[in-house]
Amino acid sequence: MKFVQSPRVSLAALAVCALSLSLAACTAGGQNEAQPQPSRNITLTMALPADATSKAVGHVYADALEHQGYTVKIAKSTDAPYEQVAKGQADIAIDTAVHAVKLAPAADPRGEDGILSIEEAADLVNTINQQDLGFTASPLSAANAGKVMVISAAEAAEYKIDSVPTAAAACGKLTFVGDAGPSTGLKTALEKAGCAKPQFATEKASALPGTLRTSVDQVVALSAQDALIGDEGFKIIDGSSQLFDAAPYMPLLGKAVDEDAAKSIKDTTRQLSQEAVIGLNRLAAGPNSVSPQDAANRWKWLIDN
Repeated sequence: MKFVQSPRVSLAALAVCALSLSLAACTAGGQNEAQPQPSRNITLTMALPADATSKAVGHVYADALEHQGYTVKIAKSTDAPYEQVAKGQADIAIDTAVHAVKLAPAADPRGEDGILSIEEAADLVNTINQQDLGFTASPLSAANAGKVMVISAAEAAEYKIDSVPTAAAACGKLTFVGDAGPSTGLKTALEKAGCAKPQFATEKASALPGTLRTSVDQVVALSAQDALIGDEGFKIIDGSSQLFDAAPYMPLLGKAVDEDAAKSIKDTTRQLSQEAVIGLNRLAAGPNSVSPQDAANRWKWLIDN
């Protein structure tokens, strides 16, 4: 059965336009209203993931450090920013904690389910910092880029889906789509519900928004920080975040990062609320998107509104 989505895409575009108008009266670049500090003559290289939202988050950290007088050089983006710090190729890496598990494989905090929880991610920070690895882990953000299962409102109503058990009960009529194979948690939930032959499909991450918008009997796994979920009226299946690895942001700091820089990074992490990062995603990856740097320039407005 095919459900025609209402024209919600325009709502996201209007949100960006409204934000742009609100920012017209603001200064373009100031992350903080206080005056920048004099140059410290210290250059720090920062490694970031390749996606636009993570780059925008990284630029928020870089802007805060530059405001404190540091010079920040952004390294070429890779799929493994933490490894760049571990290998001495960067001084700071901004990524999510799930990608740090392999930094201390002998002390993998994940339990029998193989899924990283928020509590286990916090344990990972402590584990890394208790070892002499040549780098330290900074505290976790409240923002969580982990995945959730998303469905259209029409299909949620049609199949009476409001939770993981009800989605599993309807699995014979649905296809579960993501940018990777099904998580262990998702497969386990479906098996417990008696779904013997669930249908899975894999697509490029860039194609998932379009898949969701034209969904026909599909459930799509998206990052919880994707603004289109709320902007376009889709439904997050309750409890589905527990089927995927938690992904709070965890800065990794090399030896060149001094105490003042580490404090600046911690202060920025404390500002990373889920709502603010969703705002960055809307600006950097949504309709009428701007560059990650330009999105970061709006950070002060995002956290104040």
